[in-house]
Amino acid sequence: MAIESQGKNGTSSSRLLDGSLRLSPFGGYTVEFERHYNFRIEDVWRAITEPSRLIDWYAEADIEPRVGGKFEQRFANSGATAHGVIVEYAPPNNFAHMWVTGRSGTPTQPMPAALAAGGGTCGDLTLAASVIRYELTAGGSTRVILSHYVPLNPELIPTSLARDVAQLDATKSAASVSRVPAPDMVLATWDISLEMLGRALANPGTRAMSLTREKKDEQQEAWPWAEFDDRRRNYSRLSRNAIMNTFGGAHFSFE
Repeated sequence: MAIESQGKNGTSSSRLLDGSLRLSPFGGYTVEFERHYNFRIEDVWRAITEPSRLIDWYAEADIEPRVGGKFEQRFANSGATAHGVIVEYAPPNNFAHMWVTGRSGTPTQPMPAALAAGGGTCGDLTLAASVIRYELTAGGSTRVILSHYVPLNPELIPTSLARDVAQLDATKSAASVSRVPAPDMVLATWDISLEMLGRALANPGTRAMSLTREKKDEQQEAWPWAEFDDRRRNYSRLSRNAIMNTFGGAHFSFE
């Protein structure tokens, strides 16, 4: 099922009301979303690969735009820094990177105390070496397929990335970077983020996810914590059903 969301200047983008969860027989899982944006594929490509555009909807970033290049992201909502390596770079269609994360500071858009007290979360201190991939296809609108693979095997973490994370916190060793985020958190985060991407395409330059964002700046959009928590809870119920009723690499969609 899809709806049209109207943006500024008469622009609009459609978003599906479902994410998908695929369990892997080798351990781990993949979440996937499909979105359609009424913007040129070149504009969408820039929004997901250029630091000046990523800050409008995702994170502050530094990127070396090539296969093997570094891709560092600093998140305003969790306070985490993600150390990534680009594994696919084919403008304007395919972009993929792996990452592990470590906490490097206080978030500028922290979770409200009420949500935190209720057990809310938005990202772990560290992740197994996730692989995030964007596939863009031009047409009447630009189709984006986002997939995020999270392995459960800590041995899949590249040594260089594990070392980077360990250096952020002297109390953690490289062997400890093996915590895995729950599927509901990953699903809810991407559901919100891809919605914010649509708004950033329609209204660039907001710097909504800047680490120096000031609350008094009403033009900047804060991370929608209440909506995130609501979606996370809904995905949590559905992901439990998927895990109970799905074996191996079978596919389960949230509709």
